[in-house]
Amino acid sequence: MTVDDIQHIDMGDENRYYLRYFIDKLGYIPNLIASMMHSKNALAGYYPFHERRSSLSKLEIEAITLSVSSAHKANYCIDLHTMITRLVGLNDQQIEEIKLGEVTFDHRLDIMIKLAADLVHRPTSMDPARLESFFECGFTKEHLVDMVLVIGDCIMTNITGNIFNIPADIAQLNDFKNNRYERQII
Repeated sequence: MTVDDIQHIDMGDENRYYLRYFIDKLGYIPNLIASMMHSKNALAGYYPFHERRSSLSKLEIEAITLSVSSAHKANYCIDLHTMITRLVGLNDQQIEEIKLGEVTFDHRLDIMIKLAADLVHRPTSMDPARLESFFECGFTKEHLVDMVLVIGDCIMTNITGNIFNIPADIAQLNDFKNNRYERQII
């Protein structure tokens, strides 16, 4: 579903709240959010979870999200988080390294996304050496729990995007390229 389809569903009061919220905050309704409006309850449960505080930096959150989205071939999320990752200061080469799971420009970030990939691909049998490396880099158990939450959030949106084959918010992504949303993201 895209924004054009919203008029054809009975969205309920909770979704109407989020409809107004996104128009006020961003000036548009992201297609992923529009797709979640198939459920009268999804956004009320998902969005407060998505907006939670984290011990991870914005760059760390975006690196995890971009890495997991790339593993899931979640095009909507890849496009969006590529733009956000640029806004937090990475260049195209660094972003490509994150997508490929081989970060050469930041050892700590490399350890983090490799552990995230391990958790995604082998959630019940991850490599203990990866976890040990994660802690040796200075990450804590709080960081680990927050990383698991980022992965869970990402998996939910990746699945939703892939099931509904959500198109990118093209005009809005172009605005991201032109830094129109920089003050809202950072």
